Amino acid sequence: MLRKLQAQYPGREIYLSVYPENTAAIRLYQKFGFQFIEEKDIHGETVMVCYPQ
Repeated sequence: MLRKLQAQYPGREIYLSVYPENTAAIRLYQKFGFQFIEEKDIHGETVMVCYPQ
């Protein structure tokens, strides 16, 4: 899915949000290049971003 989004939106950041206690998801997202930013979404989830490569 990440490759598809990167191909469809070249040069754009991809954002997602995750609850901090979901450590398995966080590790997976980090393996794909996502990093935390200092934001939370409207549901209180922490926002992560993957910058274009």
